[in-house]
Amino acid sequence: MSLVKRYAPVVGVPVVLGIGCIALEATCDVIQPTILSSVLDVAVPSGNLGAVAADVGWMLLVAAAGAGFALGRNLLASRVSQSLAGRLRSDLFTKILSRPVGQAAHDDPDSLLVRLTSDVAQVQNFLNGIMRIFFKAPFLAVMAIVMASLLDPLYAVVLGAIIPVVAAILGVTIRRGFGLFVRVQAGLDRLTASFRQFLGGIRVIRAFDREADEEARFRKVADDLAETSRNAQWFMTRVGPLVGLLVNLGIVAVFLAVAVRPQGTFHPGRLVALINYMTQILFALMTVSNIANAFVRAQASAERINEVLEGTGAPDTTLGEPRLSTVAPASGALGIEFRQVSFRWIPGRNPAVLADLSWEVRPGEFVGVLGATGSGKTTLLQLAAGIQAPEEGEVSVGGVSVFGNEGRAIRPRIALVPQRANLFTGTIRTNLLWGNAEATESDLEAACGAAAALEFVQGFPDLWETRVGRNGVTLSGGQRQRLALARALLRRPDLLILDDATSAVDTLTEAAILQALVQLPERPTVLMVGQRVGAFAAADRILVLDEGRQAGFGPASSLVQTCGVYREIVRSQTGLEADPV
Repeated sequence: MSLVKRYAPVVGVPVVLGIGCIALEATCDVIQPTILSSVLDVAVPSGNLGAVAADVGWMLLVAAAGAGFALGRNLLASRVSQSLAGRLRSDLFTKILSRPVGQAAHDDPDSLLVRLTSDVAQVQNFLNGIMRIFFKAPFLAVMAIVMASLLDPLYAVVLGAIIPVVAAILGVTIRRGFGLFVRVQAGLDRLTASFRQFLGGIRVIRAFDREADEEARFRKVADDLAETSRNAQWFMTRVGPLVGLLVNLGIVAVFLAVAVRPQGTFHPGRLVALINYMTQILFALMTVSNIANAFVRAQASAERINEVLEGTGAPDTTLGEPRLSTVAPASGALGIEFRQVSFRWIPGRNPAVLADLSWEVRPGEFVGVLGATGSGKTTLLQLAAGIQAPEEGEVSVGGVSVFGNEGRAIRPRIALVPQRANLFTGTIRTNLLWGNAEATESDLEAACGAAAALEFVQGFPDLWETRVGRNGVTLSGGQRQRLALARALLRRPDLLILDDATSAVDTLTEAAILQALVQLPERPTVLMVGQRVGAFAAADRILVLDEGRQAGFGPASSLVQTCGVYREIVRSQTGLEADPV
């Protein structure tokens, strides 16, 4: 579905009203030269001052009416273009937000950012221009041609020779200009990506003394964009002067036609009117050339926007129909069950990340997930949290499919703490309140105490009002992780999922945090990915993954006897052989 079809119901009525105002305004414009011709050829030679005054009065009345219609279409144009831009950005954001995580992982964030800003602005400007002046151009051109032909049919021949040539020029312009401006917007994507990468990696860049290399790389991207833009603009800017030359040649032809006519057939008023009409036609055709310029840019941007709105890929199954009909309890720790679960990032194509997993976590249990890098630990947590949907099998939390409509009642009771803690620009308090907007001071202290964050927070002069930079740049990695954990605990989850969420803290702090979790008054079910065997000292059971398959599941004492993968992990981390007896 094109953008025109998609948003016609939204902007259709204002656009039609705006076109009506434009048509009436253009009518007022083309009436003026005819009245002026009557003044010069009839009223003035007759010496009838009353007739002159009447014609002048009509000219003023028509001018006032035209101004009123112009004001109306300007107001409509401003309102409808701003409304469309807001709707486009909102729809794009909603579409991006609802994309499956597997598809979103392959999105280019810089390209999406440009589409959300620059491309929407191009479409907005084009719609605003259409309603303010672009639609006026063809109305004015057609009416001026008709009026000029009625004054003298000979001049219709001159216009008939010019218009097809201009139309051919504009057709070539639109066809070739579209491809040029697609490349301009793609270059803007690359420029945005280059700058974001520089900002995100500025510490590494300085640590490796690569400022000069980054400057050269950015300059090359900027120069490429400038060259592409120059080529596009150079091609488009040649259209206006060429159209102007053709119309001015038409004006010269009008004068030549007047000069070769028999003496006594010259009418100064008619000539003035014809020159006015030729000027209006020149303005209209020059505007049409500008329309071609704006159209190809807007068309390129509209195509890029539509690619996102039409987004291909699997739908978000978290919004689909529920697979199970059991109703979850209103409160209390949540159990987890995987039944023959398999998962691929691209269904049916790439190798399985997880294969045939069947295991169960009882409510209130602390279960660790252990395995080598790439064994599928994070993917498993995403399935348990309802972020991803399995390709095969069932995942239920609290007896309810976490992916169906019933899963919507479950997900607010789940808190996921990723390894890379995401904090927002603001204060420590505002970041923590994401977990619970109604949390009190004592709630903040309790959550931060359990997450081993209270001590360093109380060390800041501004305490809870301490400013936090974007992504927590003003804090250490361990501080960010502990604040993210405190934020999750403020939610009072019934299922707490930790994706290596203590990797940036020392061993003693990690042990204190895990001990605090199992001693919470309303103990949640805890599902935790970790890299260190020692982190699971408080775990009831451990799930061991090996290349996406379940290598073992049970207490540590049992895994030592039954799971070779677990014994190998223990040996690699401690240097000691785990005693299977």
